[in-house]
Amino acid sequence: MFGKRPIQKRPTLCLLPTAHRQLYSVSCLLYSVRALPTTFKRIVLLTTFAVYLAVAAALTVVPTHLSRVRSLQSAHINLTPFDYSYRCYRDAFGTYRDLKFVCVRNTLGNIALFLLLGMMLPLISNRIQTLKRVFVVAILLAISIEATQFVLRFVGNPRAVDIDDVILNTLGACLGFGFYKSFLGGYGGAGAAEDGEAIRAAVPADSTDSEEV
Repeated sequence: MFGKRPIQKRPTLCLLPTAHRQLYSVSCLLYSVRALPTTFKRIVLLTTFAVYLAVAAALTVVPTHLSRVRSLQSAHINLTPFDYSYRCYRDAFGTYRDLKFVCVRNTLGNIALFLLLGMMLPLISNRIQTLKRVFVVAILLAISIEATQFVLRFVGNPRAVDIDDVILNTLGACLGFGFYKSFLGGYGGAGAAEDGEAIRAAVPADSTDSEEV
């Protein structure tokens, strides 16, 4: 089926021409948020996060035409790690060479989908400031998405259920957290001031005096 199409060679760096720009724009936005008042800062971050979740839902769960960017085989189920990805690249570099773009797009797309999640989780919550916690939230969310996609298959909305998506989504979140620590690590998030005040209020005055003594 794929072999009858004319082969189109596309440089890997041009596969997602807008993804790098969007990530750069979002990172600049998040970095500049530091100058805003605390209350407004938190509103901006939560609004950005809500918009991101809505877009992620449109791409993975909501039955819209946007879901077609995920995979040509929307009905397949794969529970073996990297089995589908391996077969995709094997066929792309073997029988169906024009399938290469689809394979790379699927891989990079799943990674990019959770990049912003890994960046924003430590910004909106001081309780998620470690790679371990970002990893846990990301993998639980990715599993929830795949489980929802599986259920939707029974209501006329076929979706690909793939363990590779869970792995790549989680990897994307971890990379996003690494980006946050590298470029935004000095910024404790919108709720840092509120959480700091709450902690100080919870500490008895006597303990503070005893420490000073």
